[in-house]
Amino acid sequence: MKPTILIACASALLFACSAEPEQRDPSDAGALVDAGAVTDASVPADAGSSASDAGTPEADAGSEPDAGTPPNPAHCKVDSDLGVLDSFTLTGCYYGTDEGGDWIQGNFAYNDDRDVIILELNEGRGAFPGKLATGTYTLTGADLNYETCGLCVLLVADYGDQGPTYFATGGSVTLTSVEGRLTGTLEGITFDHVTIDETTHVSTKVDDGCSSWLERMSFDDELFENW
Repeated sequence: MKPTILIACASALLFACSAEPEQRDPSDAGALVDAGAVTDASVPADAGSSASDAGTPEADAGSEPDAGTPPNPAHCKVDSDLGVLDSFTLTGCYYGTDEGGDWIQGNFAYNDDRDVIILELNEGRGAFPGKLATGTYTLTGADLNYETCGLCVLLVADYGDQGPTYFATGGSVTLTSVEGRLTGTLEGITFDHVTIDETTHVSTKVDDGCSSWLERMSFDDELFENW
């Protein structure tokens, strides 16, 4: 089963706090509480990440917001325009295997508030009907809901204080390495504030005026095994 986002994110980043990324010992990963996004074997593999899938929403193509987009209300806890993210305050990237297949989770905190971009890759679902693989993927179809995504992009605000969770509604992800290191780029990612059901993992948009947009984010971090 997938862990809740906040548990996965908090455990990964608490581990990262214990040392600089280049000094981390993979053997310490045993202290994590299920830091990965484990695929539920009961969920059938998606035939692919296609906007034509019946019952799945279509991506909004991650288009750039109109110039002069107003800032988010204070309760949103994140900026409406994240711009280009090219540095991080904490990172933690992990891999593992579950009954559903291989998975990878990358956690990238980009400010002192511990607002975190989370990238989850799940074998046998969404963009990955087979093995996890490099390439450029458009977020669409099954990848637009946390219940069914194989390529999942999330934004969690103030993770230590259980801030709001955002889920991607469009954009593209380029993966250049998924072995040894997790490297690639996120481009034109749009986010909506959502709730995620702890049992079904269905993500549902919250109509509170909270959204965000990420122009570009490049990442390159070592992968550690989740024990």
